[in-house]
Amino acid sequence: MKAKDKAKELFNKYCFAIRTEQTDSGYFTNVIYAKDCALIAVDEIINVVKKSIEDYDKTSQLVSVFKNKESFNLNLEHIKKELNIYGTNSLCYWISVKNEINKL
Repeated sequence: MKAKDKAKELFNKYCFAIRTEQTDSGYFTNVIYAKDCALIAVDEIINVVKKSIEDYDKTSQLVSVFKNKESFNLNLEHIKKELNIYGTNSLCYWISVKNEINKL
């Protein structure tokens, strides 16, 4: 899903979740609060991804001590691939989502 679409999806979910009062035309939603909630959620995701990247750095330093062990090398390569796919790319994605929410 594109960052812009994810931003709209999160915003809309929070609009629905925090609707506050029923009027003749439906429920009233404070869109400022919905936007703030979506930003808080995305910030939490960004923090988790950053922590994962930091943990990867610590793990790769530890594993490098055991370079003569083939299984550790295989594990390190697997971790690097996973981080590239889910870490760095994920961080960029969620930062883009945050930027798109700010544009709403």
